[in-house]
Amino acid sequence: MSDAPVPQETIFTIGPTLVGSLISYCVLGISIMQLYLYHLYFPNDQRWIKTLVYTVVALDVFQSVVVAENCWHSLVSGWGREEDLLFPGWSFIALPIVSGTVALMVQSFYAWRIYLLGKWKIVPGVIIFFGMASCAGACAISFGFIPLKDLRLLHKPNMTARTYVWLGGAALTDVIISLSMLYLLFGARQSKFGRTQRLINRLIRLTIETGVVTATTASLELILFLTLPSTNSMHLVPALNLCKVYANALLASLNSRATNSKNFNQAGSLSTDGTLQWSSVGSPRAFETNTGNTAVVHIQKTSNVLEMENVSDRGGKPKGIDFA
Repeated sequence: MSDAPVPQETIFTIGPTLVGSLISYCVLGISIMQLYLYHLYFPNDQRWIKTLVYTVVALDVFQSVVVAENCWHSLVSGWGREEDLLFPGWSFIALPIVSGTVALMVQSFYAWRIYLLGKWKIVPGVIIFFGMASCAGACAISFGFIPLKDLRLLHKPNMTARTYVWLGGAALTDVIISLSMLYLLFGARQSKFGRTQRLINRLIRLTIETGVVTATTASLELILFLTLPSTNSMHLVPALNLCKVYANALLASLNSRATNSKNFNQAGSLSTDGTLQWSSVGSPRAFETNTGNTAVVHIQKTSNVLEMENVSDRGGKPKGIDFA
């Protein structure tokens, strides 16, 4: 038996696959718990919202299968064979496609929400454009890798350019989403209605947290890919989890509508159709915000619904927001 140490190149080729896989399985557990909470609290969401959620989670589960097959191929069935380490098989090809598709779906949802809250058209269009470009870049990497069959060749100039489009585009899109949501939410923060302000503060924190996590994950993968040599596969750690980060961002955003406060319904918050919903037995309150749109709020004692309606003038120019 040889006592020679394992080469560093082998460690940095196999190690990231193992570490990334273990993290991926843990994050999958979080996704399943998030899905359970969504199913429990929001059975009456619009059908297309529920379809989006279950599709994203299904792709997340499929991505876990891809990660497991990739790990098995590298560490078990292909152990000791250099060609299997350099070409993990179909699972590596599927990974960018699934991650890019899930990212596009989640980013499109946020674009819809921004359009709903701000009545903006250009910003959601820009988000969808960059999201589609990022997804196209991910697919181009997968199809371009098929004839290469060597992880080291991913650093070729044409493949590097596609990586810029995929991960750089994803990070840029997430930043645009976060800034747009923060602009809208900070404008609504002027509310004199205490419960509304607490809800909006919570949404601001969530927007910052999810936006930072998704953008950081994509940026970290890009930085590791560009700065480390082709024999170092550390970029696989965030790559194996990028899909799950976006899936959890979507679920966390939707589940943030639930609250355990005794003064709120279990599903009391900003709904997907642009309303704020919670239990309230007080008299109607009035407050103003400065997001640049007009919104009317009605508190109905019987239905316990606080509705926020966006209104613009005839010329399409947003007015100041008045809540009554």
